[in-house]
Amino acid sequence: MRKRRYTEVQIVAILKELDAGRPDAELARKHGVHVNTLRLWRSKYGGLDVSDLSRLKELESENSQMERIIARQALEIRAMSEVIPKRVGPSACKAAVRALRVEGLSERQACRLAHCPRPTVRYKPCKAPDDELVRDRLRCIAQERPRFGWRRLKILLRREGIVMNHKRLRRLYCDERLQVRPRRKRRVRLVRGNVSPPPTRINEEWGLDFMHEYLMTKRKVRLLTIEDRFTREGLALDPDFSLSSRRVIRTLDDIAEVRGYPGRLRVDNGPENVAGATLQWSIRPQCAAALHRSGKARSKRVD
Repeated sequence: MRKRRYTEVQIVAILKELDAGRPDAELARKHGVHVNTLRLWRSKYGGLDVSDLSRLKELESENSQMERIIARQALEIRAMSEVIPKRVGPSACKAAVRALRVEGLSERQACRLAHCPRPTVRYKPCKAPDDELVRDRLRCIAQERPRFGWRRLKILLRREGIVMNHKRLRRLYCDERLQVRPRRKRRVRLVRGNVSPPPTRINEEWGLDFMHEYLMTKRKVRLLTIEDRFTREGLALDPDFSLSSRRVIRTLDDIAEVRGYPGRLRVDNGPENVAGATLQWSIRPQCAAALHRSGKARSKRVD
């Protein structure tokens, strides 16, 4: 019996002859196949037409395609939950792509999941240059010039013939921890001493401070406020666009003509209060100035 391969269309035609009433043995001998083969064809293609075969092929291709899509999505979900790190930098991206490719994904799929461009994955870094000479000279010059930053160190290196990119030089400068610590702003506290005691009587201590507000024209208005620290009585509220130290002294003298001079005057270190004229006014037998910084109530009596 000669062995032959039949297409699905030919198989359907043979089954049509079988349905027409021809015996199995005669039909098998005619087409050169075994009787069991005919029975197998009948169980698989029995009752189908040529149009049904094309539809069956489409369904099989769609089914296989859906299986591949589901398998790929399941693999991507497992890879995203296990392989991809939470914080992804350039190096972590490349490592995640390599791990995903080990799991069976293609390079394109792995890069899409890891949010990593394909040129980044394929990039091979060049050999890092030897910067030991530059590092040694940076350390030596920084020891000789401890207050020089990287810009002035770059000029000194250029004098020695070492010319390099400023970004690379700054990176080496930071790697060697040669950053210059910023100098703290020194503020001289004009009056220091113990904390002034709380007032116990009227006119023992006055408090002087400034407030500001803006007009509709965006111009700033300043307010001079003076109060008695014991009774919390407002003694003055002087508004103006500019309040100099002499203006403050004139207001204090006007209040003193009615109430007398205070035992202490509590002010902050504003420019009007630490001016020479204000200090000269406070150095008198009737009054003492208690100057303190904002948030630090430290004072000293001036005799």
